[in-house]
Amino acid sequence: MRRKEICCFCIVAIITCITFHSTFLFADVATLSWIPPTTNNDGTPLTDLAGYNVYYGTSSRAYSWSINVGNTTMYTVVNLTDGITYYFAVTVYDESGNESSYSNEVSKAIPSVPEFTLTINKSGTGSGVVTATGIDCGLDCTEAYKQGKIVTLTASPYSGSYFNGWTGGGCSGADMCVISISTDTGTTATFTLLPPIAAFTAYPTAVQTPLYVSFTDSSTNNPTSWSWSFGDGAASTGQNSVHTYKNAGTYTVSFTVSNAAGSDRETKNNYITVSACGNQPVKISGAIPQYYSSIQAAYDAAADGDTIEVQAAELTGNIDINRNISVIIKGGYDCNFSTYLQNTIINGVMTLNGGSLIAEGITIK
Repeated sequence: MRRKEICCFCIVAIITCITFHSTFLFADVATLSWIPPTTNNDGTPLTDLAGYNVYYGTSSRAYSWSINVGNTTMYTVVNLTDGITYYFAVTVYDESGNESSYSNEVSKAIPSVPEFTLTINKSGTGSGVVTATGIDCGLDCTEAYKQGKIVTLTASPYSGSYFNGWTGGGCSGADMCVISISTDTGTTATFTLLPPIAAFTAYPTAVQTPLYVSFTDSSTNNPTSWSWSFGDGAASTGQNSVHTYKNAGTYTVSFTVSNAAGSDRETKNNYITVSACGNQPVKISGAIPQYYSSIQAAYDAAADGDTIEVQAAELTGNIDINRNISVIIKGGYDCNFSTYLQNTIINGVMTLNGGSLIAEGITIK
């Protein structure tokens, strides 16, 4: 193939083919177009044209970048820097990769586009995040954008809140907000706290006294205060609670949760069923187990190496470990000493004056 030349005759009036857009939205681009050459440099027909390369840079005839644009006769160079003049030329190449010399050169001065600040404010009793390109408010609630930039704001409430809508900046309603930047702009997203919805679970709900029942908060919408009524005259203000039913019976449990937006109550009628335990709360394990009313009584009767098991009850009384024997005390069992439920609570003092002791599942108040 003969060497090709793209000249002013081959690329027709390229300097008039760069499109200068009047809107700021397209101020950082330059669009070039040209008419493809039809002959080789020696005048013979051009039959194996394969494509074009666009060259550009910030100095005349000293091009820093090139783009293979394929077999097209128009191309837009994007992401040009404000306030800089760029110079452009085009070459053609054939199917063998032979490339022509540069065409005539054209230039474009990219105007300096002013920037304006978009500020997001949040109000209301609730919480949430506003996001857009460059904004995560959240943390980053202010961003500078070029004039003409289209910014789409999305408001997403956090759990327990809802989005009321926009105020200012041309935004309204509760959908996405689209702002065309033309001056310093601010808009406010309002989030409102939802009142909580009370819910709870308990385990176990059928027990033999005197054993613990564990109550767990499963409410929604972020309560900040809690109030339990266990049905036997006892109450608690913890989020999750453990309660010992000391008497047989059927109990209704109420649970109230609150936050700044309001409160809610769930009541479960006849929720907890407590039957009397036929075993005393402490036993010494063995082929024939022995049952006792207190840990101290069991310890006084124990032999060296015995294991003393205790129901998951709340027991009152001091314990004096004063014999020259080694024993293990394991707390937290159900009425039948078959399943671990939760630590045994001892309201008293445990004193070690002799022998040795291993204690498991015991909490001393």
